[in-house]
Amino acid sequence: MLDEKYKLPFWLRMALEWAAGIGAWLGGFELIKYFFSDMSARLLSAQLYIVATAVGLAAVIAVREWRTSRKEKYANITGYVEQAAHVLRELQTYMSDNAPEDGATKRQFDEFFEVCKSKVSLVLDQLNLTFVSLTGTRCRTSVKLIYDISGQTYYYTLARDKGSDQKCREMDNRRIEQNHDPLKKNSPFSLLLDDTNNTWHYFCNNLLEDERFSSTSFSAYDPKWGQTGVAPKRRFSKSVEDWPLPYRSTIACTICQSPGPFVSSPKTVVLGFVTVDSESRNVFSERWDVPLVAALANALYHPLKGFLEIQNQMNQMTRFQTQTVTTVEPNPQVSRLAPPASEVTR
Repeated sequence: MLDEKYKLPFWLRMALEWAAGIGAWLGGFELIKYFFSDMSARLLSAQLYIVATAVGLAAVIAVREWRTSRKEKYANITGYVEQAAHVLRELQTYMSDNAPEDGATKRQFDEFFEVCKSKVSLVLDQLNLTFVSLTGTRCRTSVKLIYDISGQTYYYTLARDKGSDQKCREMDNRRIEQNHDPLKKNSPFSLLLDDTNNTWHYFCNNLLEDERFSSTSFSAYDPKWGQTGVAPKRRFSKSVEDWPLPYRSTIACTICQSPGPFVSSPKTVVLGFVTVDSESRNVFSERWDVPLVAALANALYHPLKGFLEIQNQMNQMTRFQTQTVTTVEPNPQVSRLAPPASEVTR
C-alpha cells in the first residue's frame, strides 16, 4: 500500500525520464570541451555528435515503427481467426447432426462430403485472408490428406481457399487420378513424417535457395520438369522467371494428434497437412506465423478424422455393392475425389 501511495503518476515519470535524457545529451557537449581544446576541433566534434544523435534517433524510431506496425498487423487478424473458429464449430455441428447412416445412398454421401469440403474451404479462406493481411502479398492455403496404395503413401489436396481452388481444381483432380504425388518425392511432407525429425512444421522463406527442396508439383505445373521435381541450381539460375511454381515461400503444419495425458495412442497420428504459400520471398515469420497455421491444423484434426472415417465407410459400401450387384455403376466422381484414406504414425 505504501508503494502505491508514493508512486509517481505516469506523465510525471515520463517527463522526468525525458528531462534526464536531454540533460545527458547536453552533457555530451561538456565532454567535447574536456577532450578538445582547439575551437575548430570542438566545432567539428559537436557537429559529428549532433549528426550521430540524429542518425541514432532515426534508427530507434524506424525500429519502433516497424515493431509497432507488425503488432498492429497481428492485432488486425483477430477477426479472421474468430471467423475461422466459427466455421470450424459449424463444421463439427454439421458432421454430428448430418452424418450419413448405414444404408445411405452414394448421393447422400456425396452431398455430405461436398458440404464438409465447402466448410473446410471457408476456413481456408479466413486463413488466406489472415496471411494476405500479414504479408501484403498474394497467398494461397490448402488442406492435403494422405492415403496409401500397396504400401506406398501419397497425398492429395482435399480443399483450397476459393481463389486458388478455381485455378487448381482441374489439376488437383488430375493429380488424384494419376496418383501423381508420392509422399517420398515431396521433401517438405516426407520430412514431417521422418522419425528423426523433431518438428511438426516445415518453413521456408525462399524455396529458390533450398537445394534440398523437391516436389511433384514441379511436373504438375510444368511437365518438362520430370516426375521427381528436384530443383538443383542447374535447372534454373535462382531467377524468379525460371521458377515454375506459383509460390516461393511456404509453411506446412501437420494435422495430427500427439500422445498426451489421457490420450490412448502411444504415437502421433498424422492425417495430412495445412499449407500456406506466398508468391513472394521472405514474407513469413517462423516465430509468429507457424503457430497460427499449427493452431488451425490442430483444430482441424477431429473434423477431418470424422470425415475420413465416413469416407472409408462409403468406400467399403461401394466396394461391397460393386461385388454383389453387377448392375450398379461406380461413381467416377467419388473414386476420383475420395482416395482411400489412411493415417500415418510417427
